[in-house]
Amino acid sequence: MLPVRHFLALIPLAICVFAACLPLVQAAHACELSSSTLTARYAVTNDDGTEHTLVLTRDNNHSVHQRPDAHIADLWRWLRDGNISHTRYLEQFGRGAILSTQTREWSAKYLLLSDQALAQLTLVERTGEGCQRLEKYHRSLNPGTLTVWWNPDLKLLVL
Repeated sequence: MLPVRHFLALIPLAICVFAACLPLVQAAHACELSSSTLTARYAVTNDDGTEHTLVLTRDNNHSVHQRPDAHIADLWRWLRDGNISHTRYLEQFGRGAILSTQTREWSAKYLLLSDQALAQLTLVERTGEGCQRLEKYHRSLNPGTLTVWWNPDLKLLVL
């Protein structure tokens, strides 16, 4: 088991595409939702046991990570030249600031899990179908283990 100080629990409460929301407990046989335009809400548990909400919104080449409790939203845009633009919006000031980025790892911003990190995990189980299809990945760490649930149709970190 991974020590608590290295673990963030990401649990989506619902997947929304525009006005339609699909609770994760609802069955679906064929996934007709788009992985490029969706919103997912996560309950995040910090090292000290406190929780907050993270909202991931994707709209084609844009990804927004919103922290409603902190009144912060980070907008990540994938640019045609392969670079990533990062703008942080602070609700209290009513404006955003463009920040420099040191990463070209778009998948980490768009998927919350980089392609490189997913490639290092071992697939151990597949369940469900359509939008409810999940893949369980595992990796041994020193110390502990990492387990990730992934929805391949929506390209969405589930647990």
